[in-house]
Amino acid sequence: MSDAFDAAEEPWRRDESDDLLRLVLTCCHPALSTDAQVALTLRTVGGLSTREIAGGLLVTEATLAQRLVRAKNKIKHAGVPFRVPEQVSSTGAWTCSATLRPSTPGCCG
Repeated sequence: MSDAFDAAEEPWRRDESDDLLRLVLTCCHPALSTDAQVALTLRTVGGLSTREIAGGLLVTEATLAQRLVRAKNKIKHAGVPFRVPEQVSSTGAWTCSATLRPSTPGCCG
């Protein structure tokens, strides 16, 4: 038996990875600013604390906490769906805008 992932034999793994993809894409929704996308992804998907993220982005904890609250509220009030957009599922072309930014110090804050 191969060690490679076989979704047909273990559908629960496919569902788990689909949920993670939906979570990442929700955090990186184009309705959110790049700063909010980065902070929300690090907090929600990466499991980092507000203090850790604030230190990494060189902002105060209060600033980052407010950024997270605004991002969550925007997702809630804009009705951002928890699903993989059609562009991703059919072409794989949709990308988190934060990933397209240059990796230079201070680019996100």
